[in-house]
Amino acid sequence: MLHTPKKTIPFFLLWLCLLGGNPVSVEAQAPQPGALQGRIWDDQGTPIAGVWVRLFRRGAETPVRGVETNDLGFYHMEPLAPGLYLLEAGRLGFETRTREVEVVSGRRVEADFTLATVAV
Repeated sequence: MLHTPKKTIPFFLLWLCLLGGNPVSVEAQAPQPGALQGRIWDDQGTPIAGVWVRLFRRGAETPVRGVETNDLGFYHMEPLAPGLYLLEAGRLGFETRTREVEVVSGRRVEADFTLATVAV
């Protein structure tokens, strides 16, 4: 018959509890990606298709992401690391506008634009 010392079992249970609890707490601390979406209109309130929407890290010259609005003027970017960004929207025949946005962990942030027409 196999004999297990009494001190081994409590130590094993303590170790198992500590090991089992760590992955949950580490996973809960990891930031979740966020998302950015919006709609772009002209100064008359009509949605604009084909607007280039570009997302930059502050101080960077190369965009992190770039998308084009659909026929209803909507755009969507996902997944994105949480943080502060500059969002730029423009199209030929319209002004280019830039604004600061904050992507929040696990959330969908709305950022709409109204673009005025310009002579080409």
